[in-house]
Amino acid sequence: MPVILQPDINPSFIDKPVSDYDLQRLFETVIWAPSPFNSQPWEFVVLRDKENIKKILQAVDETDIPPNLIVVLNNTVRKDPGPNAARLGFISVGAAIANFMFSAKYSNIGFYPVSVKYEKNHLKILQHLNVPGNMVLSCLMAAGYLEKNDREIKPAKGKYYEDNLSRPKEISLPEYSRDDINPFVLIPKRKSYRKKFLRREVDLKHRRLLLESGLSSFMFERTAGVELVLVDDRLRIRKLANLIYDAAYKVHMNSGYLKKMNVWIRYSSEEKIKNADGIFIVFLNVVKGKILKFLMWIIEEIKLFLPLKIFHYKKLSKDYFSGLVAGSPMICVFLLKPDNSKNNLEPEDYINAGVSIQSLLLAATYCNIGAQFLSVLVDSPESRKNIDGFLNVPGDFKGEIIDILRLGYIDPGEKPRILSVSSNIRRPSEKILHKESYT
Repeated sequence: MPVILQPDINPSFIDKPVSDYDLQRLFETVIWAPSPFNSQPWEFVVLRDKENIKKILQAVDETDIPPNLIVVLNNTVRKDPGPNAARLGFISVGAAIANFMFSAKYSNIGFYPVSVKYEKNHLKILQHLNVPGNMVLSCLMAAGYLEKNDREIKPAKGKYYEDNLSRPKEISLPEYSRDDINPFVLIPKRKSYRKKFLRREVDLKHRRLLLESGLSSFMFERTAGVELVLVDDRLRIRKLANLIYDAAYKVHMNSGYLKKMNVWIRYSSEEKIKNADGIFIVFLNVVKGKILKFLMWIIEEIKLFLPLKIFHYKKLSKDYFSGLVAGSPMICVFLLKPDNSKNNLEPEDYINAGVSIQSLLLAATYCNIGAQFLSVLVDSPESRKNIDGFLNVPGDFKGEIIDILRLGYIDPGEKPRILSVSSNIRRPSEKILHKESYT
């Protein structure tokens, strides 16, 4: 069965705040959501005081008072420094919300989004909670223990494409979801896979499960729709691999982008030193006698700079990264299209996209399917034009290509690749979770 993440429909809450223990467990899974450059822009303020909740909800003309209210924030300082920072911040927050939804569902905690219609209401809420100016409000979530664990899944028709946008397909989405998958075990296992996949096509059963998970999951109803394009033809995937090489080289050798990238790396390193997170992990590795891992960490940290600044990056992307793409059994492209009532995509739409992407990734992890983001293909106008041509995107297409993944089976007995601390380190839940106010 698929991993389907949806808000609860008219839930009946027990009049009881969520305990500190359950909050800690939920947010321990939130920190494992993916984000560009491991930026982790999400932060949360949990309100359990009835008067405090009432004041916040008065600002959005909401009369139902839930036992708990969660204010979801997007930290703009921590965003990806690239040209698509605004939308990527909300997509990352959506992925974090997906982890929360998955864990809450398993823990018999219900939730639903609370609409914040006008920007002036955003400012009122942020001021009331003493939120600093670098934060923007992503959404509000009502949450609480459910009286009955009788969740409904909203069945619908999902739309996807085989190979390109000229071959649309429909799929009937299920009325059920898998409840016996332990998110506290599955979520930390999901990591970006940077090796070659097994040379085996994705089974039809698993392919359908991925489609159902990605197309059925959302946080906000009546917003833009997520659609998927699946490419599994080997010749087409090789062509895409060449596009990736061209896009990666042009984007990352651009001096303006490099400058922003280096600023981000420096900021990230300074913050790690300030929080003692990075130093602590390296110290543990040395103390435990993991000298090899310590040396690998140094090499990986150096490689953050060298491939971006000298010709070696060209060889690396051509021989290594494009080779990984060419050998992938499947490529999945996420599209986001506004509904008929509006022409532009809004933050809620990007949050929905993040929920959809993370749901598919969790389902893939459950099926022993590895995934790696190919975000470089949507990082510049030139590369977007290339991918538009590859997918036969019509000129009047009003939506947006959100992200691209390569997917394939991994060897279950294979040891995980040693990654740099900077790509694996996570801010602890205490750093992202605030109670009653930000300060």
